[in-house]
Amino acid sequence: MRSLLFLPLLFGFSGPAIADSEVFKIDVSAESYRNYILSGTDRNGSVSGEDPTVTLNKGDTIIFDVDASRHPFYIKTEFSRGGGDQVITGTISGTPGTQNGKLSWNTTGVSAGKYFYVCSPHASFGMGGTIIVE
Repeated sequence: MRSLLFLPLLFGFSGPAIADSEVFKIDVSAESYRNYILSGTDRNGSVSGEDPTVTLNKGDTIIFDVDASRHPFYIKTEFSRGGGDQVITGTISGTPGTQNGKLSWNTTGVSAGKYFYVCSPHASFGMGGTIIVE
């Protein structure tokens, strides 16, 4: 019976293809209470400008390097004010709501869909953007 377990290895079968997870880094700054300014990369290549959409595959890790005094940076399930609605799936490293520091999100175990990066006190002004997990 044990020899049957090795048959796939002998014939080169490795199972279904799984996209390799990647790590992306994005610098975050703010010049006003209306927009974050991002600069870095995601699954689609370059990410830059005011509140651009960030695209990831499930399993990817995104590292936001935040330098935005007076603009607490959160990753959320809803585009909302305050500290609520934070993502609870995947793995968050760093301090949610950081104004100066790194906040990373490993999306392993996260459902595909739309998430958000948001300045909690300025969400009503539209300060933040969309994270798409595919």
